[in-house]
Amino acid sequence: MTTPTLRNALLAAAAITTSVAALLCAGCFGSPAKPEYYYFLSGPTAVVEKKGDGPTLAVNSFSHSPGYDARSLAYRTGDNELRYYGYRRWLAEPASLVRDMTIRHLRASGMFSAVQSSSKSEGAVDALLEGRVVAMEEVDKDNDHWNARLAMVFVLRDERSARVILRHAFDVTRPATRRHPQEIARLISKILAQQLDTLIRKVHRALARKKARNDARKKAAAERDKPEPKSESDKVWEADQKREAARRKREAEERRKKREQRRKKK
Repeated sequence: MTTPTLRNALLAAAAITTSVAALLCAGCFGSPAKPEYYYFLSGPTAVVEKKGDGPTLAVNSFSHSPGYDARSLAYRTGDNELRYYGYRRWLAEPASLVRDMTIRHLRASGMFSAVQSSSKSEGAVDALLEGRVVAMEEVDKDNDHWNARLAMVFVLRDERSARVILRHAFDVTRPATRRHPQEIARLISKILAQQLDTLIRKVHRALARKKARNDARKKAAAERDKPEPKSESDKVWEADQKREAARRKREAEERRKKREQRRKKK
C-alpha cells in the first residue's frame, strides 16, 4: 500500500521527467538553421591584352574605410548607423572583390600590353594602380525604397618615383528595382563597370602622355649628345691635314726604297 507521502513524491518525479522530455523534444524538433547566401560582383572574363609596345600596369592591394572590411553585406538605414546582414555575405572582402574585378576589366579592355596583379610579381611596369573602398552598401530610405551605393578612390602612381599621375574618385547611388540583396550586388557591379570604363580611358591617356614626355626627353638628350656639324673652314683644314699626311707617307716610302737600292748595290 502506497502512503500519501510516497504517492506525492512519485507524482513530482513524474512531472519533472515529463518536463525534461518536453524540453529535449523541443530541441530535437526546433526550427532548422537558416541558410547562408553568398554574393559576388559580375564582369568580363576574357583577356584581350594589347600586343607590342602598349603601356603596362600593376594593380596593388586595395584598402577600405572603417566598417567595410567585413564580408557580411552592409546596409544603412540612417546617416549615422551601419548594420550588417546575419546570413548574407560577400564571397570575399569588398576590397578584394573590387580589386579582382578591376583587374578583369583592365585586361579585357585591350588597351594594355600587360596587367599584373602585383608590382612585385613580375617585371617593371609603367605605373601602379591603387584603390580604396570608401563605401559599398545597401541604403534603405524606407521599407519600400532600396538603393545600392558604391564610393571609391583610385590613384595611379609612377612606378619609379611614386608620383601621383591620376586620381579618380566617385560616389554613386542607384535605386533598386526590387528589395533583395541580389539586386544590390547587381547594381554595384554595374556602377563599378561604368566607373572602370571611364577610369581605363583616363589611365590610357595619362600613360600615353607620360610616354610622349619620356620620348621627347630622350630625343632631346640624344640631340645634345650629337656632335655639332663641321664648318667649311673645319672641312678645309681636315682636307689639308689628310693631304699633308699622304705627302709625308709618300716621302717616307720613297726614302725607304732608296735605302733598299743602296743596300743592294753594296
